[in-house]
Amino acid sequence: MGKAEVWKPVIGYKGLYEASDAGRVRSLPRQTTKGKILKQHVNPRNGYCYVSLSDGKNHHTTRVHKIVYEAFSGDVCNGYDKTKTINHIDGHKTNNSLDNLERISQSQNQVHAFENGLQKREGIEVICLDTKVVYQSATEAAKSAGGRIGEMVSRVCRGERSHYRNRHFAFLKDYENGTIPVFSGRKRKASESLWR
Repeated sequence: MGKAEVWKPVIGYKGLYEASDAGRVRSLPRQTTKGKILKQHVNPRNGYCYVSLSDGKNHHTTRVHKIVYEAFSGDVCNGYDKTKTINHIDGHKTNNSLDNLERISQSQNQVHAFENGLQKREGIEVICLDTKVVYQSATEAAKSAGGRIGEMVSRVCRGERSHYRNRHFAFLKDYENGTIPVFSGRKRKASESLWR
C-alpha cells in the first residue's frame, strides 16, 4: 500500500482550498459546495496546469505547481524574481507532485531547460525587422531597443504584440522561412488577464 496523500491549506485560501503532495488541489466543503478535487486545465501557450480559485469575491486562475510548492514550503512566490523560481525537476510541467518541485534561480532554471532538451537553442535568434540586425537572444534585442525585458520582444515575435519600444521583431527562423506570426490586434479576454 502506498503512502497516504498529504494535504495542506492553500496560501491565501485557508479554510477554502487545500493542495496535496501529489500535485492535486481540492475545495473544502462550504455552504454552497460539498468540496471536490479541482479539474486542472493546461494552458496551451506555456504548458502549465492551472486551477481557478475563489475567495467569494474574486476569482484567480493560478499555476498548480505554485500552489503546491507554496502550501508545503510556506515560501510565497509573488511576481517575477530572477533569484528564485519553481522548477519541475523531471521537466514535465504537468507533474506537480511536491517531490518534483524545487526552488532555484532563473539562470539555473534556464540551464536545466537547455541540459534536458526542454528549450532548444536553435530559433532563439531575433531579427529587428526595422534595421535587419540579428540578435542572439530576445533580451539582447530588448536592450538594443533601450529596454530590458526579453519576454516583451518574444511576445512580438510570437505575434502577441505589435511592437516593443517602437521596433518590430521576429524570430530569425520565422523570418527566413517566411512564417512570421501576424499581430491580430485582438484584446485579451477578461479571463486571460488572470493567467499568472
